[in-house]
Amino acid sequence: MAKSLLEQLPEIVANGRKEAERILQSIEGRHRINLQTREWVLPAKDSTEQDWITSNTRQGHLQDAADAAWTNRLIYGDNLLAMAALLAGDEQTPSLRGKVDLIYIDPPFDSKADYRTKVTLPGMELEQKPTVIEQFAYSDTWSDGTASYLVMIIPRLILMRELLSDSGSIYVHLDWHVGHYVKIVMDEVFGKDQFRNEIVWTYGGKGLVNAKSNYVRNYAHIYMYSKNTAPYLNLRSGLVSESVLKRFGKYMNENHQITFEALRNSNDALELQKATEAFISRNGSFPNDADIARDYSKGGLLKDIWDDIAIVRENEIYDEYVGYATQKPEKLLDRIIQASCPENGLVADFFGGSGTTAAVSEKLVVAGSLPTLANQPAW
Repeated sequence: MAKSLLEQLPEIVANGRKEAERILQSIEGRHRINLQTREWVLPAKDSTEQDWITSNTRQGHLQDAADAAWTNRLIYGDNLLAMAALLAGDEQTPSLRGKVDLIYIDPPFDSKADYRTKVTLPGMELEQKPTVIEQFAYSDTWSDGTASYLVMIIPRLILMRELLSDSGSIYVHLDWHVGHYVKIVMDEVFGKDQFRNEIVWTYGGKGLVNAKSNYVRNYAHIYMYSKNTAPYLNLRSGLVSESVLKRFGKYMNENHQITFEALRNSNDALELQKATEAFISRNGSFPNDADIARDYSKGGLLKDIWDDIAIVRENEIYDEYVGYATQKPEKLLDRIIQASCPENGLVADFFGGSGTTAAVSEKLVVAGSLPTLANQPAW
């Protein structure tokens, strides 16, 4: 009788470690992999015309990137080879081993879906024939099922750990298809003690419905692990949640600060009492109005259930929508990056998908919050 997946797992992990070790050993050899620059990405034409300040700021960062060739890089190719090249470095590009502050990946979910590039024209729809790399990168199908999926992901996770800084963290975004298996693998690669959180993103919308056999599926898992025991983490969300705005917006000024005199004389005064009790339990001291206002204006401490970020849909209010089937919202990546990447830090995404990590990082670069980005759009 064929072995179950749990019986195969120790061998899969062992073989994944051996593959990663072979790659790491080859980095020291004469035939190590190098990256070749094919194109410099200049500011977009529309931003150049509409906002010359932003354009000039970006141009300055591009010059910085030219001086430090490994920054702000989009890499096309197998991400296993790309990580090997980043670890190896060369004469122009220093090794990024132990230099990456935050890794976010949104790998395939083992959902058996196939994400091909489609172009819609008047009266017809064309499907672009994928390259060999794209067939692997965007086709979420595996010949031997979940076992072959784990064979793929394990050596990649090991190399990602090598790239992380001592205070670095990795966020792995998955769902019910294979998330629990990858969680076991990550315990092996990073260590059970380095598991920080299982973040549940409840993204709204209709969800996946099969009313005859299961409840509506309406969330995804994001597994957070750290390289060591003391990761960089800023638990202030920096955002006011939609629920807080809905409840207290009429009592807030333009800086999201609550006017408490008006609140005390309202039907929402009970909410102020709850906020006070929550502050005392969290901080051990009695707050004044400014303390609670600061909590609300900064969104409070981030918890591991995120229900205030909607999924990106095709709609006129979602101007970031690009038509990619599993596109993640910019608010989601903004929260992760600002929580786990320090100032002047380096972010990497080795399953680039629709490029949300790159887009958010670029905006933070322009804002002066995040100067560098390494991104891998295909594997």
